[in-house]
Amino acid sequence: MDNEENIIELVIKLMVQAEQFINKSGIERKAIVLNNIKHLLDNETYIKNYELIQSFIDFAVKVSKGKVKIDINNIKKKYCCINL
Repeated sequence: MDNEENIIELVIKLMVQAEQFINKSGIERKAIVLNNIKHLLDNETYIKNYELIQSFIDFAVKVSKGKVKIDINNIKKKYCCINL
């Protein structure tokens, strides 16, 4: 599973599962996700994508808390020539 898109999907699934640990802090939940994904990926893939995984978790948390707003329509208007 070296495809970044598949890794992101896996991280999302693990984040949803970690949300069920309501007695854990955000840092503890992130550690749970990182630990689980480390066991699901081979070591080389995990190391290669570690920064992506960390950054995506932080980004997803900010989006879910409303701290980051993604306006896809606005992005398409500004960057019309890029195939999205």
